[in-house]
Amino acid sequence: FTTRHRRRRRRRRRRTRRSLARVSHMSTPSHAPSARAHARVTRAHRGRAPKAPARGHTAPSTAPPRTRTRVVPCALIAPTDPFGMYTAVFALSAFGLWAETKPWGAAAGGAPLASSVAALVAANVGLIPIASPVYDAINGVLLPLAVPMLLYTADVKRVIKGSAALLPAFVVGALGTTLGTLVAYFAVPMRALGDEGWKIASALMARHIGGAVNFVAVANALEIQPTMMSAALCADNLMNALYFAGLFALAKGVMPTKATLAAIGNYSNNDAEGGVAVEGEGLAPFSVRKASYALTLACAVGFAAKSATRALGWTGMEIPIITLVTVALATAMPKKLAAIAGSGESMATLVMQAFFVSVGASGSIREMVTTAPSLFFFSSIQVAFHVVFLLAIAKVCRFDKALALLASNACVGGPTTAAAMASTKSWKSLIVPALLVGVLGYTVATFIGIGFGLTVLSKLSYT
Repeated sequence: FTTRHRRRRRRRRRRTRRSLARVSHMSTPSHAPSARAHARVTRAHRGRAPKAPARGHTAPSTAPPRTRTRVVPCALIAPTDPFGMYTAVFALSAFGLWAETKPWGAAAGGAPLASSVAALVAANVGLIPIASPVYDAINGVLLPLAVPMLLYTADVKRVIKGSAALLPAFVVGALGTTLGTLVAYFAVPMRALGDEGWKIASALMARHIGGAVNFVAVANALEIQPTMMSAALCADNLMNALYFAGLFALAKGVMPTKATLAAIGNYSNNDAEGGVAVEGEGLAPFSVRKASYALTLACAVGFAAKSATRALGWTGMEIPIITLVTVALATAMPKKLAAIAGSGESMATLVMQAFFVSVGASGSIREMVTTAPSLFFFSSIQVAFHVVFLLAIAKVCRFDKALALLASNACVGGPTTAAAMASTKSWKSLIVPALLVGVLGYTVATFIGIGFGLTVLSKLSYT
């Protein structure tokens, strides 16, 4: 019985193994090795180096394909951090104002260039971002508030009366800038800029008749790209440093004639009797109360201009309309606006410094290297033609050379640098006319730049 039972059990095991073998053979491909064969191959090749592919053949790779990922630069200060961003902006602004007090800073172009270059370096090394809502707030809100605070002394009647001695030379200088723009436009190839070429030329033209405010106004009206705007301002600031050095060299040993001093003295006496303050000359010290008045009026003018442009559909024309409204108010109420001009100008200076920081930070050193040289040569030819043309006409028409040089400074530098030149050269009686003719440049340069750009430069093509 025991032997019979063992035999039956062995037969059952054989049948079970045969059944499992048939099922395994049916489910496994014929070319697939068995489990034992696979184990033998694995033991044989364990520790052996892989076989090199044949010559001319490439071994298939089992690694996942490589994907090139774009590296996005990350700034130390987040662009959405308002406290960090405003700290950086005003720190760089203060650096520019401090650098202007040093001989090297004043010789290199003053506070605007120092702040712009410092912001450019800080953005490209990753300390601050190249784009931020704070920059948008400075360009879209703070800058339009600074424009009226710079024009509270722009009484048209007094400007024309007080700058009568400098006015002919200033008109000739503005004409020289216009003709210089045409010469530079054809002399410097800027085909790589495309449609931005004539827009940049128009903005630089306004810059060299009025000032940086006019450059920004034209740039916003013509919708110039921020990178092109930054490159143009940096190149122009560098050119201005060389221009002022050459201008002071030309003014060495030059003094106004007696006839000029007599005429200027009469205008100065009449202005003193009128009792109207002039920007930068005899202004009251900073007052919190007057600063609040100046800021409130600037906000009201900005609100009116913004509402008008929105209703008329004039995109980018806020600053030109702000200029018109402010000049009209300054002409209608000269004494009241002149009383708050000093405090308003102080706040506007801080805003302009913050604007130069935002312009510098939005630039790229690589784009500066490729774009700024052509813009630098364009600006240099433009201003060089302006100076040569002005001095030639002054010699033919027998203008006072001191007036011609001062008018050139008012065109290229603006009222502040023109008054500083008159003070440095001990032309005390020319300080007020220089300021007034510079304010006149602020008033008209934006409209000249936009009009000339749309009617002339945009129609021209490179030959």
